[in-house]
Amino acid sequence: MGVYERKLADPIEYFDKRVGVVYLLEPRASHLARFGEPALLVFSAKTGSSYDALDEEAIAKYLDALLSLDGKAPAEGGGRALFAHLSLVDGIALRDALLGFFLKAKVSLISAPSTGSSSTSA
Repeated sequence: MGVYERKLADPIEYFDKRVGVVYLLEPRASHLARFGEPALLVFSAKTGSSYDALDEEAIAKYLDALLSLDGKAPAEGGGRALFAHLSLVDGIALRDALLGFFLKAKVSLISAPSTGSSSTSA
């Protein structure tokens, strides 16, 4: 299981402790099943361009479940409470790290040889 470590640009006080580093635990399939995709790629047939449509509610659920003070277990009081104390720059870095976990997983699927079976019965 991967962990993203963020050295805070602006350390915080959280439950009477000085915090200079927070961690984001890697999402699991169970999180995906509960919270859904945090971002969807949207294509414009008219312009041929695309953009990511972020699901802020899903992102908040992931951060609540996965933000950590020790890199091993979710934060005391929940990740949303911890996230609320962070500076904008630290919040953006953690949101981008969350999205990065999904990008990395999708890239590995694309680049890995197919292991699925498409057999049919007659």
